Parts: sequence; C-alpha cells; structure tokens
Amino acid sequence: MDRLQRLVNYIPFREVRLPLWVMISGVGGALGLRFAPRERGVSWVVPRWLLAWLLCLAGMFGMAALFMGMKGIPLILVLLIAAVSLPARLARHVWRGGALPEWGCSVRGALAAAWRETGIRGGRDAFLALVLFPITVQRVLRHAWRKLAGDDWYAPGYALATAFLGPFSLWLAERPLRWWWRVPLTLSALPLAAGGVAMQLWRGWWILMLVPFLRQGRWLRAAPWRPKEEGLDARPHGIALEPLDRVALAVMGGLLLLLLVGSPRLRPFAPDAYYHLLVAQRIVETGVVPLWDWWEYAPLGRPHLYAPLVHLLIALFSLPFGGDVVLGLRVLQIFMLPTALFSTWYVVRWIHDARVALLTMLILGADLMFALLAYMALPSILANALLPLLLLMVLRRRLVPAIALLAMMLYAHPGVGGLTVLSLLVFAAWEKDYRRFVLKVIPLGVVLALPWYGHVWAWHAWMGHPMRGVMSGPKAWLFKLFWLMNLNLLIMILAFRGLRYVRWKDASTRLMASLLIGFLPMLISYGGRYFAHTIQWWAFFAAVPVAPLLLRRDRRPILAALLFIVFLAPVAMLGGFGQGGGMPRYQPMVSGYILAPAFALGAGKESDRGSHATPGLLEAAAYIDEHTPPGTILHVAGDASLGVMLAYHARRRIDAAAWPEVRGANYATLLPHYARQDRTGCFVSWDATKLPEGMDSIEVGGLHIALGSTTAP
Repeated sequence: MDRLQRLVNYIPFREVRLPLWVMISGVGGALGLRFAPRERGVSWVVPRWLLAWLLCLAGMFGMAALFMGMKGIPLILVLLIAAVSLPARLARHVWRGGALPEWGCSVRGALAAAWRETGIRGGRDAFLALVLFPITVQRVLRHAWRKLAGDDWYAPGYALATAFLGPFSLWLAERPLRWWWRVPLTLSALPLAAGGVAMQLWRGWWILMLVPFLRQGRWLRAAPWRPKEEGLDARPHGIALEPLDRVALAVMGGLLLLLLVGSPRLRPFAPDAYYHLLVAQRIVETGVVPLWDWWEYAPLGRPHLYAPLVHLLIALFSLPFGGDVVLGLRVLQIFMLPTALFSTWYVVRWIHDARVALLTMLILGADLMFALLAYMALPSILANALLPLLLLMVLRRRLVPAIALLAMMLYAHPGVGGLTVLSLLVFAAWEKDYRRFVLKVIPLGVVLALPWYGHVWAWHAWMGHPMRGVMSGPKAWLFKLFWLMNLNLLIMILAFRGLRYVRWKDASTRLMASLLIGFLPMLISYGGRYFAHTIQWWAFFAAVPVAPLLLRRDRRPILAALLFIVFLAPVAMLGGFGQGGGMPRYQPMVSGYILAPAFALGAGKESDRGSHATPGLLEAAAYIDEHTPPGTILHVAGDASLGVMLAYHARRRIDAAAWPEVRGANYATLLPHYARQDRTGCFVSWDATKLPEGMDSIEVGGLHIALGSTTAP
C-alpha cells in the first residue's frame, strides 16, 4: 500500500492525487497508512500496526472489488468521479466568494467577463441577444471553456463538446461582412448554435471531465524536433536501445505475458470470428481457399469474396494443434495487439526518438476500440499491423519489401489495403521526392493481388453496403457517418495540439498525414471504424505535445505518472449508432490496457447469449449434430450471430449469413420460400413464437429446436 501511495503521489496533477488514491485503495488502504505508527513505544506501536494491517488488507479487498466485481457501474465511472475533485473545490470557492487560482479569475470577474462576451451594451443589444439567444449562449460557452481549459486547450475541447456546431455557428455569425451577407449568415447560424448548445448540455458535459488533465498546459509543449530528415533511405534498420525503449518493450512484453496467461478465456466473437473459423475449417479440410460459400445462405450459397490471408493464418496456426481452428484463432488473438503495438513503436522509434515512440505506443494501446478489434483478431487490424512496416519500406525506398507488404495488406483486408493505396497516391502527389518510387510500388503490389481480386471482380455485383435496403438519402449518410463510432476524445484533443508542432516538411510526417487523408472514405461509409484504423497516426500526433514531459532531469516520477494515467485514467469517448442505438453520445471509456489483466484474472461475467458460444448453445449444437443428418439446413430467421455459431459447432449449413452485404438481389424472397418448402430442415430460435406453426419443438440449452415437419410450415 505504501508503494502504491507513492506511485499515486508521482501524478503531477494535485487535484487528482488524494481522491484517486482513496478510491483505488478501497478507502481502507488510505486509512491504514494514516494509522500506521510513527512512535517507538511497543504498547502503542503493536495495536496501531495491527489496525493498519487490517485496514490495508480491507483496502486490498476493496481494490479487488473495484477491478473485478463491478456490476452495473463501469470501473471507469468510479475512477472518473474519484479523479475529478474540481467541482467540490469550485463549490467551496463560490460559497466563500473567493478567487479561483486554477482559472485565474474571481467568481465575480468570471461572471462579468461572461457578460462582456455577449456584447450587450444597451436595450437594442439586449433585444438582439434575446433574438439571437443560441448564439449568445454559444459565446458564453466559448468563454467558459477558455477560462476552464486555458487558451491553449479550450478550442478542441469546446469544439468536441458541441460536436463542432458551436465554433462553426460563431464563425458564421461573426464574419466581418456587410449587412446583406451578415444577416443571412447569422440566421443560418441560429439552428447550428442551438444544436451545439443541445449537444453541450445533453451529452458534451462528459468532456468537462478532461479539464483537470488539460489544465496542465505548461507541461504540454512541443517536443524539440530533430533536424530535417535527410538520408532516410541510407539509415539502417537497427536502433540503439535507450532506457525508455526498454520501458516500451517491457510494457509490450507484459501485455503479451498477460494474454498468454489469459488465453483460455479468449473466445471467438460472433459473427466475425466464426465466419473466419468456418472458412479456415474448409481450408484445413480441403487444402485450398474456397471460392463458393455453400454453408451460408443454404441451399443457394454465395460467392466467397473475403480476402483470404487471415483464414490461411488461422489454418496454418491450427496445424500444430491437430487442425483445431479455434486454437489457431487464439494464437492470432494473443499476438495481434502486441504485434500492432510493436510495429507502430518500432517505426516511430526509427523515425523519431525514444520519447515519442514510447508515448505513441502507450496512447495507441490505451484506445479501447483498437484493443477490442485486435482481441477479435479482425483482418483489418492485421492490415494495420503491417501498415507501419510498409511505411518504413517506402521511406527507405526498399522496392521488393514494399511491394510484398502492400500485396499482403490487400490479401488481408480489401478496405484497409485499398485505402492504403489511395493514401500512397496522396503522398506521391504531396512529396515529389518519393513520387517515382510510390508509382512503382502501387501497380506491382496490385498485380500481385490480382489473382484474388479478379475473382472478386467477377462477382462484384453481389457486393453492397450492410445498410443496403435499410435506409437511403441524407439519413443513410448521417447513419454511416456515426455508425460504429468510438472516438477517444483525449487522444483527439492531444492530436489536434500536436498537429501544430510537427515538422510538415518531413516526408515521414507527410506520409502519416496522407494516411489520415486517404482513409477519409472509410469515415463516410464505415463511420467510427475510420478512427479505429487511423488511431496509430492520431496517437503519434498526440504524443508530440506530451513528449517534453520526458525531457526533465528526473524522469522516473513523470514516467510513473504517465504509465499510471494511460493504464487507468478515465477518458470520454464519442459513441454513435451501432453501439446501443440512438443519437451520437458522449460516455466514459476504459483504457484498452484493462482488458489484458481482465482476461488473465478471469474477470467479467458471461452473458446467457450474445457473441460467445455459451454452454447452453453448445448443448443445443450437440443435440442438433446427434439428431439431424449432415445435409440438414438450419433455419435461424436471419440471426447472424446464432447462425454462424451453430454452423460451426453443429457442423450444419444455415440459411443466415455473417455478412449480409454479400447476397443475391432476390435472396430476401427466395430463402424464406425455400424455408417454407423444407420439410426436413431444422428450425432454431431463442424465441419459441418465431418457430413455424404446426411444428413440435424441444428446448435444449435455452434454444427452441423444431426438427422436420409433416406439413409445410
């Protein structure tokens, strides 16, 4: 407990130390150290030591309960409430009418400044302020953010809290134009300002929780940049390890060790992982990549168009385990995140220095969405793990490795691989010194990928967006923009700050920025997955303003505080459609580093149904396998997760599919028609009312199963 308290005391944010220490130590630990004896009298020391020992023990149990036994309240919320002691401070100062040194103004001065911000000088101005009330409120909000977060940091926080509507509305309303332009612009700014106020008051208040961290602006300055990059193509691959490099390697090694310990609890996620398992199983059985998916959308099937690299790796890793593709997938789940962190760290370290590389790696691993997708072993994250190495080969002008890596990315994931090609074209247009080299890499890499993409092109008419037929028009575009949105706001605020200080004449900076530009089509069509697949470069830009923290003479306290904050610090995220529905919203977000120890400790509660194969589902799959012939089709009413899990565990075909965007145009009517005519099929559902009428069913493991039929269902 004493060491833990000293670690917390390393945190440079005074407002955070005491409440965070009290909370994570389960209160008992803090009281235990408070009662630890400091006198030498035996009659007094022994009972105090005993009391302190019992309290510290209670604190350890309390800490374990926080990390392992939370129900309903996320750990991140508790840490957030504990860390932010500023509201209580503010209330005390307001009650006393005293000064607020953290904001640099008195309460009366803040109110007077907010009033001046409205620009009201008389009755006419008051009337205009009432008419333009949303714009007036936006001005006050902007001023409040400036006072809260400081001149250096208020702009990104205020913009994100108002979903960018606030600053844009004020920009329109405050343009120095003639009245015939200013009036229509001000009127058009009114609904935008109202929307910004609504976002700030409804969901944006979460971002205020970041203020204690952003207030430390005096420490977050631009890192002293090295001289202009020269001779990158002649620089060797190797790097001389420094102490901070060893810290980075220790963090990644510890993460890998935790994943190895917790590997028995790494399970396939439906429907994604089960689709890849089914393809890998076909490769193990036949020795070739299937070109037709006959086990989904049965009895018709569909062309298999998913890039095959992950399926080949799962099949390859399963060979030492007797062809068990689940264990082959588990190997990928263990190594995917450490590999992506290592490749990103290594390339940034090769380009810059140990400070920026360490911070980039720490910030990247703290992003929850990136960590989750890596634990799911998605093909797109495999492409992301290869991408930094491709950047390295491009900067070093190594033609053959660059071509091979680009082809591997295209075989790993068509979206990430294709947008990488677009990003390289942006880089070639921007950086003329690399133009000829890039224009050699792209066509040769694409040519190597043609054997697969020729097959894809032959069946391209089958492909579409997952939202095809669900909605159209502006609503569909809005939905796509916020679909699967998981945006780490702290990383983005730091990245916006870092964009001001990087050396834009460097080829490496331009290459990373080209990736942010080239991947923008993913933001329009795939929403938040854009940030999940560009977070590596946002993490680099976010590391730049934080790097000076590690320039101090005694870096150990600062490094300990950074590690502590990255691993446990509460942050806010922007969530969108696909994560519970509803409008985009701000909500607390736990660090991605929490997941590995959670797997190792066995924390978390299994749900009765969902994305994992529960014992009940396995029991039902065994029943189906025993009581139906191999050619039986399982009708699961389009439930993709349930369907693919049963397809794998029961070894039967299904009339649903993991990826509805690859489907024949008339399948929506043909498949229900075949289901109605199938007298020997097996109908499965969590809900007995969804089974066809006139069929006898049995409940196995919570699933309702109807076998065969004597009359058309």
